[in-house]
Amino acid sequence: MPTAWRGRYFFNRIGRKLSLGQALQMEYALSLNCCRHPEFAEGVRARLIDKDNRPGWHWPDALHVPPAVVEAHFEPTWEGDHPLTGLA
Repeated sequence: MPTAWRGRYFFNRIGRKLSLGQALQMEYALSLNCCRHPEFAEGVRARLIDKDNRPGWHWPDALHVPPAVVEAHFEPTWEGDHPLTGLA
């Protein structure tokens, strides 16, 4: 999934500067948002349901995913404190 790959690249680039707790908090947000994105369902369809291994991604490759889409994957999906606040 191009969006997840681009998000992973972004995470690896900035995650080196974070504490373990901060990195886990960031990973949590990324994981939740990847699952909510339509490309996740398309990947599941192509790999597990239809087993045609031909997903119809929204973007042809990771380099075409707009930065705003990648950044949105790191936004919180919860209200209030981060569920992993005690780790930071």
